[in-house]
Amino acid sequence: MANALQSNKKGVPQDARFINKTSFTNTLIKKASAMTVSPVLRMSYILAGIAMGIIVVVLRSLQVTDNTVTIMVLLVGLLIVWQGYHLPMENARRIISQLGAPDDDRRTRTMFATNQHFGIVLSDNTTYTFKWDDFDAWAAAPDCITLSLARRALLIALDPECFTKGDASDFLEFIKEHIVSRKEGAFAAWARRSCYQLDNWKFVKAKALQEEAEKKAAKKAARKAAKDARKKN
Repeated sequence: MANALQSNKKGVPQDARFINKTSFTNTLIKKASAMTVSPVLRMSYILAGIAMGIIVVVLRSLQVTDNTVTIMVLLVGLLIVWQGYHLPMENARRIISQLGAPDDDRRTRTMFATNQHFGIVLSDNTTYTFKWDDFDAWAAAPDCITLSLARRALLIALDPECFTKGDASDFLEFIKEHIVSRKEGAFAAWARRSCYQLDNWKFVKAKALQEEAEKKAAKKAARKAAKDARKKN
């Protein structure tokens, strides 16, 4: 792990102020990736793809390019936009493939925070610690807390419902005092807000599809139960 110090002392220290035992489900990993992949990078991809499309359409209207070139450039532009939009999912798939099956022990990690360090205890009791100065960003949502270091080269995610010592609200106040986030410019702030809206729409749509699938499954089960009841009668 980048910037990590492998501790000679295994497990959670006695002076830990917060302890969290999180299981890295696919849903949590996808959410954390969406919260931490650079918004500036994502929006740069998206804007570049849109700009390519606008330019080639203008050139085609001026009869500078033919239909074949216009279509090819538009397809490349769409591919660039798609890549920017799906960067978090690509990152999530990479992490998921490294962690193994959903029931793999490697997916469960115990994390702790002291006044000096943040620590991670793996399933084999190997313990890594990080100085608070190593972190450069954090983010929070109702269902996920993320810490980033080494310019987002390493992702740490915590489930707010899985604190066994302390709670999520006190932990957020704690990290505000220990992690100094980099100042963001106007474009970075706009990119972050835009990506937040895009990702919220995506998660809302996915949730709606899941709820619709569950309703269909419930109706199918009800019809089957009614049919079985009629057969018995």
